[in-house]
Amino acid sequence: MSAVLLAAVVLTAALALGVLLLRRGLLRRRASVSAYFAAAVACTVLAGVSAGSPLPRGGGPVGALGGPLLGSLGLGGKQVPVMVVPNRPGFNLVAVGAEEASAGTDRGRLAKGGPRPGSALTWVPVELPAGPGQVWVSSGGAVAALAVDTGRAARAGGR
Repeated sequence: MSAVLLAAVVLTAALALGVLLLRRGLLRRRASVSAYFAAAVACTVLAGVSAGSPLPRGGGPVGALGGPLLGSLGLGGKQVPVMVVPNRPGFNLVAVGAEEASAGTDRGRLAKGGPRPGSALTWVPVELPAGPGQVWVSSGGAVAALAVDTGRAARAGGR
């Protein structure tokens, strides 16, 4: 079961139980009602997080076809996290967990990235074609490729 579906099921069950408790008069005080629904939200978040898929041991990419992608590459003797968002055809951002990183779809023509406020990652704008391909990432003098699959076509409305 996907993390979102599990979280939706837990939240729906908790809300239905909360409404039942309210109608029967078992939750009367405002503090009790607030505490119950806060606990319901916390349980929903916990269910969604615990059902999520961690990175595989090999450091391979994690992400749905044409959805945000999280992976890890061996660059300069260390594992470096790499994220591609939204991982759809067209404009994307590649976030690299290393300073002075570059990225692109052609190993010989990589664009330099830069920092963004509020993030310790290096962000590189990259145009991705539709379908399967590779994003090349360079850092510390090393270059490696991350497999991507952006899906068949851009979403309606440019999203």
